[in-house]
Amino acid sequence: MNELAENSLVGLIVLWSLWATLSRFAPNLGQQRLARWLNAKGWIKAGQYFSSPQKKDGCDSGCGSCANACSNSVEQVVKFVNK
Repeated sequence: MNELAENSLVGLIVLWSLWATLSRFAPNLGQQRLARWLNAKGWIKAGQYFSSPQKKDGCDSGCGSCANACSNSVEQVVKFVNK
């Protein structure tokens, strides 16, 4: 009986550690699965709550990886003053 309790406790600690690590480094993994399951069961509002927001495209997305400047950006001239 003592060995069963020890093995159960070690198993619970390992599962908790796995859950804590995944929730920290891959938080959307479980949420997306839960959102899809809720949508499949017909609970659309609850599924939308757990789904990630839609990503934006274009210059206002905030990614900062545009090779070309956006059409609505304004260039500012920098003037150096010697003192």
